Amino acid sequence: MKAVNFAIAIALALIAAAASADQFEKKFSRTFDYRGGRVSVENSFGGINVRTGAGNNVTVRATIRSSDAALGREIRIETSEGPGISVKTVMPKINVRGSLSFSIDYDVVVPAEAPVLLSNHFGSIDATGLHAASELVNRQGSIALRDSRGAQRLENSFGSIVVEHAEGNVDAKNTNGSITATNIDGRLSAQNRFGSIAINGVKGDVAATNSNGGVEIHDVGGSAAIVNGFGTTRFGRIGRNLAVTSSNGRIEGSGVGGTATLTGNFDAIEIKDVGGATRIANGNGAVTVADVRGNLSVETRFGPVRADRIRGSLNVVNGNGSVTAAGIAGDAKVRASFGSVFLRDVDGAVDVQNQNGAISVAALRGSCNPVVLHTSFSSIKVAVPRNVGYNVEARTTFGSINAEVPINAMHRSEGTLTGTINGGGCRMELVNSNGSVTIAGE
Repeated sequence: MKAVNFAIAIALALIAAAASADQFEKKFSRTFDYRGGRVSVENSFGGINVRTGAGNNVTVRATIRSSDAALGREIRIETSEGPGISVKTVMPKINVRGSLSFSIDYDVVVPAEAPVLLSNHFGSIDATGLHAASELVNRQGSIALRDSRGAQRLENSFGSIVVEHAEGNVDAKNTNGSITATNIDGRLSAQNRFGSIAINGVKGDVAATNSNGGVEIHDVGGSAAIVNGFGTTRFGRIGRNLAVTSSNGRIEGSGVGGTATLTGNFDAIEIKDVGGATRIANGNGAVTVADVRGNLSVETRFGPVRADRIRGSLNVVNGNGSVTAAGIAGDAKVRASFGSVFLRDVDGAVDVQNQNGAISVAALRGSCNPVVLHTSFSSIKVAVPRNVGYNVEARTTFGSINAEVPINAMHRSEGTLTGTINGGGCRMELVNSNGSVTIAGE
């Protein structure tokens, strides 16, 4: 990496215009009659500025600057026609002695419908108003594309990529620099390695892949697929489905119109306001979910799980952490160990299998649904609603069974209770290995 940084520093020094009064400067200007084909501009050291104009002419203006006059005179610009128009910087062999600086800056005007290929090595690329499928490729410098139409491809190595107001599909690929895209009417694909990705306002689908940097995506009309390595992933207002995979970074966001599938590791996952079924898998981190209009499935280890206002069923598997859930419209099924389970306001059946953690269930809202609670080395407490009948079977070892509501006991001993509440009807099975069991009223 040090060698690369040194090379960049040398390149920037060469691009910089000399401040001395005796700086060499040479102008280039040529106008072409555009007859179709691609307009290609290839530069080595300096900026490329391309914009669209009226008519069918391609106008190329360039300024060559150098702190050494002999070198400046040897820098050439070659052009060719048919098919298309090609413009290329030709550099002489350079023997650097002492301080030396030079640059070749282009200002190009093309017809709006002309496809363009812009290629640069050390310097910026700035394009405005391209209406045909084009490519912008750079190595060391920024790329900016504004007010485009048609399919656009951008590729950079060391520098930022900025895309604004694109009426077409955009494919942006970077290696060591940020990617920023706003107001894209088509689909967007963004790939990066060492730098952030920031996307805001895409009417189509979004596919974003990053290795070492944050990803932030908002206001997507279609679906969004995100793959991240080491960095935080944030999202908001995704029109359709969302899929996120992150190896080592936080995942957080809200506002998904369709389904959501989130896979993380070694950090927290937080999501709310999802329009469809949601599936979450986390390796070692907390999971927080709220306002899901569908079923919710969560699997994690070494972190707490909290779920609120789920309009479908709930299925949670937690290896080493607590589970807290409230406002479940369907069934609630929990498998946990080494953490407490707290459930409240469940409309459907409740099935909790825990190890080494307490279970507390309250505010059961369904008319008649089974309740099955198993744990060990901690307590079980369930609050039964009024006017709902249960057939109760409670067992424990090395603990007590406490009934705070009237029970018609059929069999009762120190560690066993079998009977009915409110005449019976719904199944209630409470099993503990080393702890108390309490049946309370609402």
